[in-house]
Amino acid sequence: KAQFPVIIFSHGLMGNSRTYTYQAMELASHGYVVVSLDHGDGSSSFTIKEPQNAEQVNLVPYDFDIFKHYDPTRKENVDYVRARRAQMEIRVKEILSAMDAILHLNKQDESYCQTSFQNKLTKDMIFMGHSFGGAA
Repeated sequence: KAQFPVIIFSHGLMGNSRTYTYQAMELASHGYVVVSLDHGDGSSSFTIKEPQNAEQVNLVPYDFDIFKHYDPTRKENVDYVRARRAQMEIRVKEILSAMDAILHLNKQDESYCQTSFQNKLTKDMIFMGHSFGGAA
């Protein structure tokens, strides 16, 4: 049986998964399954987190406070770099979580999916992203 290669895509600063729809569609047209993440680290223009109930909408806005750590007159901005590294650590955890979820979908059929991915995905995944997303 043919298996589909998987790409996990990480957006850049101020981006989100919808920003890269064209790129994801192009990759999908060549047979890739593209998982485009919305990061909850405050680096996205906005992220919608899963609500706790039907009346609730959880938006994670862009964290503009990170710039209070940046001083363009200084050669080194240690606090700014630490803040960006903290965001990177969140992104890496989210990417690893997505990878685990994909492996789980490939391993067993899930009733909440409209299409079964069981044994249809390659276990070797491609990780890619734009700018800060590529660094993750």
